[in-house]
Amino acid sequence: MKLTIQDLSEATGEISKIRELVYNPVTRKPQNPKQRGIEGGQIKNSVVWGGHEDHLHVATTDKRIMMDIINQAAKMGVKSTENPYSKDDPDGKIKIGTHTTGSYHYRNFEGEPLVGKGVDFNADTNEVEVLRKFIEWIHTEYGTPQINTATDMVQKEEEIKINEDISKIQSLMKKIL
Repeated sequence: MKLTIQDLSEATGEISKIRELVYNPVTRKPQNPKQRGIEGGQIKNSVVWGGHEDHLHVATTDKRIMMDIINQAAKMGVKSTENPYSKDDPDGKIKIGTHTTGSYHYRNFEGEPLVGKGVDFNADTNEVEVLRKFIEWIHTEYGTPQINTATDMVQKEEEIKINEDISKIQSLMKKIL
């Protein structure tokens, strides 16, 4: 049985064009799959970064998605900062030296309006719960891969193992022939 790209995406936990999503109070120990963190485009069961106890950080490689996320944040009462497109940044500038070298905060998409590839979010009241709901919205809107049951997960793992075994056999056969 051959696996499709979608199967592999589900098995590896990739999420469409979201590269980073971390807010330690939620992504350290998510209460459900739609609260997991993302590092390097991979959904992970636990993501913890230094300096992310008090805000949610999101990075994406898609300008439209970044604009949608920032716009939705405003609708949900979540403040966005550290992005030229942010609605709530007091000076509209990215603070140099605040982020790690190579951070998505220092990268912008081409064209107008000016939109950065990284953004930070916080909320004035009930921050953890508000940001938890916002993280769930991001996962729902941008395609958190779903593996519906433990049986489905085991089946996917078995299919991947079978494909790996087939590849090994094919490689050995090439060496023999």
